[in-house]
Amino acid sequence: RENCARLEACVGHPELVPERDIAFHHSIHLASHNAILDHLGRLIASLMRIQVVMTTEQPGSFESGLGLHRELTEAIASRKAELAEDAARRLVQMPYDDLARRLKWGPKVKLG
Repeated sequence: RENCARLEACVGHPELVPERDIAFHHSIHLASHNAILDHLGRLIASLMRIQVVMTTEQPGSFESGLGLHRELTEAIASRKAELAEDAARRLVQMPYDDLARRLKWGPKVKLG
């Protein structure tokens, strides 16, 4: 919950978003106690940083994703696996939907 609160505190401080978003996701990887997930998360952290910068540059885009970060945090804290999985999927999909809208690709590009 601490990393989610730190991410929420970035409103009005966009320069802090990439580092804190990576820390948020890293805390989830660690909490999973899954060495493969943690390793993969570390491998893609630099790509995630670029994606976060690109998808939060539009005014309001960062704030629009905060609710999903909080929803995921609370689902994990409450040990509600199905809710956590649903929130995680929507959270991962969100920047791609945003990018598709900005590029005017039309229908959603689904990741899975």
